[in-house]
Amino acid sequence: MKTHLLVPALLVLLGGGCLSPAPAPQPPANEQPAPAPDPQPAPVAEDPVYGPTAKANLIVVDSPLIGGLVSSPLVITGRARGPWYFEASFPVELLNASNVVIASGIAQAQTDWMTTEFVPFTATLTFASQNLAGTSGTLVFHKDNPSGEPQFDDQMNLPVNF
Repeated sequence: MKTHLLVPALLVLLGGGCLSPAPAPQPPANEQPAPAPDPQPAPVAEDPVYGPTAKANLIVVDSPLIGGLVSSPLVITGRARGPWYFEASFPVELLNASNVVIASGIAQAQTDWMTTEFVPFTATLTFASQNLAGTSGTLVFHKDNPSGEPQFDDQMNLPVNF
């Protein structure tokens, strides 16, 4: 009786390997499989003046924010890459809605500026605020360019409100 059970069990074990699924078809050797499509990047909402592709890789303003409400005295803080500075500073201007300079000053590095990394800065601008309420303006951060050569000029504009 044991022999009768042993033979069918061996047949099941040996024949079981023959019932495995067929391998996936392979393309012919001279054909290349189609490449997977590149994933599409997610769209980036961008402010054309201060977006990721503007100057954010060179200078980042922490305060005031884009479109923020400002008054005098205006304390400005942020970070700029070392090459934006010369002798640890760079010029800053505040323009009114007519693009007239109403204040100017110097942003001063708060740590060693002799690097290509971001260096924190601060600046304070004082201006007459009469007749500005409810209007807009622009903070202009100029890359310091002691050479005076136009090809080394750069700036970043930040819209503000009074």
